Amino acid sequence: MKKKQRPDAQDATDVKRADVDPARVDPLSQKQSREQVSAQSEEQINAISAHARDASEQSRRERNNLIDYLSEVEQNVTGKYRQEREEPQRVEFWKIETFD
Repeated sequence: MKKKQRPDAQDATDVKRADVDPARVDPLSQKQSREQVSAQSEEQINAISAHARDASEQSRRERNNLIDYLSEVEQNVTGKYRQEREEPQRVEFWKIETFD
């Protein structure tokens, strides 16, 4: 296997940057970047809103199902005991004699 030769690491510090004047950066590209970030943020907000809306709808359905179930249970229980319960008994008053 043949090894590739690489440039000396000593010369790596002499790399020159491109001369760019930050004041001359293209304002159109900055605007496009802002618009892209804004569009991405809007997409995230819409996704979160849709998820919250779905969760809220599911919660509402579950709550309504529970209410329906409890109402049915209540009707079954009260109907069952209505048939099984006895009529109230009359209370009889007696005179109690005391021994003095």
